[in-house]
Amino acid sequence: MKVVIGIGTDVDYARRIEYGFVGPDSLGRVYNQRAQPYLRPALDENEDAIVKEIGTVLKMQIMRAVA
Repeated sequence: MKVVIGIGTDVDYARRIEYGFVGPDSLGRVYNQRAQPYLRPALDENEDAIVKEIGTVLKMQIMRAVA
């Protein structure tokens, strides 16, 4: 069994906010935006809870597959 977990966002501007952006975008707008990390710090601060939740879900899936 292969398990793939994705953590992220589908917001178009998320990468620019997380890492910052300098220069023109594809529409010609010019930015000089410093990084304002929000996703990575949230992940780091909640790592234990995330790992616990993943373990719980995996156990449920394994029990369902065995039954």
